[in-house]
Amino acid sequence: MNYYFKIKNIYCYPTYQNLENVVFTIIWDYIDDTYGFSIPGSTDIPFDSNNSYTPYESLTESQVIAWVEQYTSSTTIEAAQTQIAFRIEEANKPPEVINPTLPWT
Repeated sequence: MNYYFKIKNIYCYPTYQNLENVVFTIIWDYIDDTYGFSIPGSTDIPFDSNNSYTPYESLTESQVIAWVEQYTSSTTIEAAQTQIAFRIEEANKPPEVINPTLPWT
């Protein structure tokens, strides 16, 4: 099964260290590409003055996803995969149905 991140929202500081619209949190869904189940999450992006700054209006989806992949812990990703697997298992398991005798008979 393959998984991917879908970016839902980006939070920025209006100004930070003389820069504008500095990204600090990315809101995402982690989705399996077979069934479409998703788990929401967020990733905090640390500011590093040694990294090159990309103006907000020049950000690309692939760049933002790369940040999410870089700064999201493997534990968080594994937990999301486990939750998606559980949802898939539950969706593929029909509920048990019984037909008991009426209680007043």
